Amino acid sequence: MQIVSVDPCLRRNGFSHRTGMFDLMTTNDDPQLVVRRGQPFVLELTLSRPYNQETDKLNSYFKVLATYPSFGRKTMVTMPLLVRAEVSSENIWSAELDNSNGNKISVFISTPADTIIGKWKMEIDCMVKKEGSNNYKYKKLIYILFNAWCKDDAVFIDGAANRKEYVITEVGSIWKGSFKKPHSSLWKYGQFDKDVLDCSLYLLEKVSKLPLTQYNDPVMVSRAVSSAVNSPDDNGVVYGNWSEDFSGGNKPSEWIGSPKILRKYYKTQKPVKYGQCYVFAGVTTTVFRALGIPSRTVTCYKSAHDYGCSHTIDIFIDDNGEILSEFSKDLIWNYHVWSEMWTKRPDLEPGYDGWQVVDGTPQELSDNLYRCGPAPVVAIKRGDVKKPYDVAYVFSEVNADVIYWKFQGLTQPLKLIQSDTIGVGQFISTKAVGSYEREDLTDQYKYREKSREERLTMLKALRTSEHLNSRYYLNESFNDVKFEFQLQDDITIGNSYSIYLTARNVSMTNHNVSIILRSATQNYHGEIISIIKREEKK
Repeated sequence: MQIVSVDPCLRRNGFSHRTGMFDLMTTNDDPQLVVRRGQPFVLELTLSRPYNQETDKLNSYFKVLATYPSFGRKTMVTMPLLVRAEVSSENIWSAELDNSNGNKISVFISTPADTIIGKWKMEIDCMVKKEGSNNYKYKKLIYILFNAWCKDDAVFIDGAANRKEYVITEVGSIWKGSFKKPHSSLWKYGQFDKDVLDCSLYLLEKVSKLPLTQYNDPVMVSRAVSSAVNSPDDNGVVYGNWSEDFSGGNKPSEWIGSPKILRKYYKTQKPVKYGQCYVFAGVTTTVFRALGIPSRTVTCYKSAHDYGCSHTIDIFIDDNGEILSEFSKDLIWNYHVWSEMWTKRPDLEPGYDGWQVVDGTPQELSDNLYRCGPAPVVAIKRGDVKKPYDVAYVFSEVNADVIYWKFQGLTQPLKLIQSDTIGVGQFISTKAVGSYEREDLTDQYKYREKSREERLTMLKALRTSEHLNSRYYLNESFNDVKFEFQLQDDITIGNSYSIYLTARNVSMTNHNVSIILRSATQNYHGEIISIIKREEKK
């Protein structure tokens, strides 16, 4: 007995596994089977004669497309063809005879919910009692992905609408603008488009250098993707550019989707010019959805970049009220965009499953690579800044206090002038499920501003920081004179606006104070451009 051919049943498997939209499945040029782990898929075998259960034995071999697959590393498996009564219900690889009709048999292949994702090869040995054996090599590949529909998979997310939105939906929106005037732009994720899945797997295999044995772990996969979508240390997908010179490439605003970027990268294997945060986030979300991980893009208005991880945005001012730019390195962006992916966190104690922040924009090194996350959103809200990965950095992005320090020389102590506890982390937004409306996520990331819970969370984070500015802030946060700054009008170009400063003495001692009010323009990432008006009062 010999195997004449194997039919991957593309339409049937594509429908049941929700993978029929992949270009790999529909192309007329060498289509490939794409399935999701933890769920059986069917193969139809054509034999040289009818199958005899008494004398014929079939053994299937699956191995990852790798240099040295092995049983011990779970990159190679073997399984005999069993009848239904013999199949175990355990979470293991198995091959089950479904139907036999003449020279054809249909076989269900079951994979564990923690199968290594990627490209697999298949061979089948045919053995007949007293007649020997022969081997059939399936010439095509079988792609196995994460499965958000399988309850035993770490990326399982409840609710059909959620799975449709965060895995299947190909076009979304990314919020930009400012928190007073937010607007959204359409973004094509195109996770099923030509070359997108192959490029996504290429990022794991060739760019991130993630060990193959960790391809089954969405936590490690997401961390690898975060590194591979940017270019500074591994020549990843997108070349970042925040200047005004975009010669030699596209302006970030010219990109309206991920597929063109990923196809260009896959073809040239060189970083694509140019991108900013929303481009990195759009590409990251596309890669996650292509691999089967639920994902969405999230925008945080007034997002902080806390270089020292002090959980404060430190602005140093001299005696004339001028900002000392050589010391004031922290920034507040008009907005910043990152991705979230949904997974369990078996590496942490219970309570941290669910949405995780993964940021592909190259801002800070994490374990010697430009990457960020996965950081549990729950940990960010609780101020659990020591939890992996990079919770401390994201906590500052959404909840840092802005501190104005009086700088009196390198040998003199800093003097706290003013603090803004509500300016950072505004209007955190994503596309709503099933519509293009905005869904507000602010309450998921932080407690209500000025609430007791929010202040206690900040205090908790400050106490865990080893940065000197955190210590200064803790020591200096009880000044005798409190200042409150208020903007009375929306700032629009060409129109006047009013600002008020209230000074309040909370001590029993009289104080003389000198106040400098200054209004200035700044660019997108917080650098001062020009002074509009400056006044000094005593």
